[in-house]
Amino acid sequence: KGTNKKWINVFREMYGFQKLPVFHNALKIISKLAAYGHEIFFITSREIRDIPASYKALQQNSLVYGPILYCTGDATKADIAEQLKLDFMIDDCPAHITPISMENICTTILFTNIEHSRQNCKFDFTTNNWEEVYKIIMGQR
Repeated sequence: KGTNKKWINVFREMYGFQKLPVFHNALKIISKLAAYGHEIFFITSREIRDIPASYKALQQNSLVYGPILYCTGDATKADIAEQLKLDFMIDDCPAHITPISMENICTTILFTNIEHSRQNCKFDFTTNNWEEVYKIIMGQR
């Protein structure tokens, strides 16, 4: 855990969240979904001190469609997904997707191209392609 925190601090200092690239077609697909009336929420488990940088990164990439929700205290992404009564949850972390899927809170999409992250994980769909995300949400898959 200590090594992970050190890496996060180095990453934060060297690059900052606002310099992370947006996945190919993410903006196009999210914009399309919003235009069709889907509510878009960004839920993150980043530390409170990262809130301004996270918001700035979303703004710089034109990805602000609604509230940005932060897991604080003991709250988890599963808790927030349940409170919001989400239809879909897209996440790149198996540890976040699995409880949501196990509790049948909503349809889950694990967004990853890393095979090892799919092990010991429960999810409804997996992809690393935003066009595929669109098809899943629009019921075309």
